[in-house]
Amino acid sequence: MYFYITTRLNQGYKVGITNDVEKRQQQYTTLIPNIDFYLYIQTPYAEEIEKSFKHKFNDLKSIKSFFK
Repeated sequence: MYFYITTRLNQGYKVGITNDVEKRQQQYTTLIPNIDFYLYIQTPYAEEIEKSFKHKFNDLKSIKSFFK
């Protein structure tokens, strides 16, 4: 499984997990043509990383300030 963070969007960044990075990018590109992945890593801990990341930034509507 992969943990990923998208490139900057108007609302901030999207954080998530996927089994197929290329397929996920195609899904996003359909809705947002200029989107890309800021980073992605393959790890057996993807779900735990996503949960902890979202928990840490739960009070923010976006994580713009995290990637300055």
